[in-house]
Amino acid sequence: MKTILYVLFVLACGAVPVVSVPLSTCVTSSGLHIADGYTFKATPCEFCTCHIGHLTCGVQDCALPNCESYTTPPGQCCPVCQSVKDSVPAI
Repeated sequence: MKTILYVLFVLACGAVPVVSVPLSTCVTSSGLHIADGYTFKATPCEFCTCHIGHLTCGVQDCALPNCESYTTPPGQCCPVCQSVKDSVPAI
């Protein structure tokens, strides 16, 4: 009896197709595949998240620094104060 039940179980399980479901991914404009749930910087000021096959992007907000002269360093998004060398009057 156990053998018959085992054979029926194997036959029943073998008849069920095994389907592998691929994970959701997103594709950037440059063709890069991004895994679902992953957040990355697209540019120094833009970040994107892959969610169920769709990219959602946002832009970082930057407050202006509290100084007279500022600059945005290469590869960064937000401006920083420039260091100003103290000028010494000539005698």
